[in-house]
Amino acid sequence: MGGVLTEGSAIKCASQGSVKTTGQAKLKVAGKAALRIDGIDKMEISGCKLENASGPPVIVQCKTVASATGEATKLKVSGKPVALDTLTGVGSGSTANVPEKLSVTVNQTKLKAS
Repeated sequence: MGGVLTEGSAIKCASQGSVKTTGQAKLKVAGKAALRIDGIDKMEISGCKLENASGPPVIVQCKTVASATGEATKLKVSGKPVALDTLTGVGSGSTANVPEKLSVTVNQTKLKAS
């Protein structure tokens, strides 16, 4: 069981950039809209501390979420699974071609799903 991610959850790249998420108002947890993967994947990242450099090593600042996975198998909103705190993913930035991994802080304890 994992905690359901909401608009109150913190999703960041490894260099502290914040993902701007879009929640689903049909399901709220502690007053915050629940997230699905489509409200995380390909979304904008702001505040990444990486600075572009032509290298070596080549450094690319995170601008968007490149990929994200980690959905519930049972709990859905509007027909699609909610995102869980087991989320894994990477931002569009990298250092020496190693992608920036995402980290998650769920920030709610009221709802868990599998």
